[in-house]
Amino acid sequence: MYGHAVMDDGLTKMQRYRLRHPERALESARLSKHNRSEEQRERDRERNRISVAAYAARNQEKIRAKGILNRAVKRGDLTREPCVECGDPDTHGHHTDYSRPLDVVWLCPLHHGRTHAGLL
Repeated sequence: MYGHAVMDDGLTKMQRYRLRHPERALESARLSKHNRSEEQRERDRERNRISVAAYAARNQEKIRAKGILNRAVKRGDLTREPCVECGDPDTHGHHTDYSRPLDVVWLCPLHHGRTHAGLL
């Protein structure tokens, strides 16, 4: 899990709590998701709209490259290839240079994540 410290037993504190108190964990999750007022939901929707717009403004070149790549794959101009690390056929196109949108390295979700984390 991202952002949570893993303890000696391999579980995060949150996972440990949920195992010890399943009724509380379930109730808390249910209440937070379903018992919000319409005002809270609208506030969340507005926050999401603002966040998406800010991301798009910061990442115009990335979004453009991703769109060009996806359209090329959909049209058949480019075909997905297996992961260059493990051969998995379920791949993502990883851009090393967004100014060259069709020049990608094909990576499975695991290796794509590791590449972005700096582990490959």
